[in-house]
Amino acid sequence: MHLRKHDPILQYFNTNEFTRIHDDLEYYHRNVVKHYETFSQTRQVWKKIVTFLTSQQPVNRAHKEIV
Repeated sequence: MHLRKHDPILQYFNTNEFTRIHDDLEYYHRNVVKHYETFSQTRQVWKKIVTFLTSQQPVNRAHKEIV
């Protein structure tokens, strides 16, 4: 379903950029489970990364000037 030129949302925003909004929203609606699973996996990986990094000894980053 595409919006038509006379649709209120197009008139309100004075743009045609919303003509495919219904199709876009349908796509995300159909894929919400997949997107959530991907998001959950990403969170788990970041948790592992943060745990690893916070368990490491601090690195001495003091700059030593070569003379």
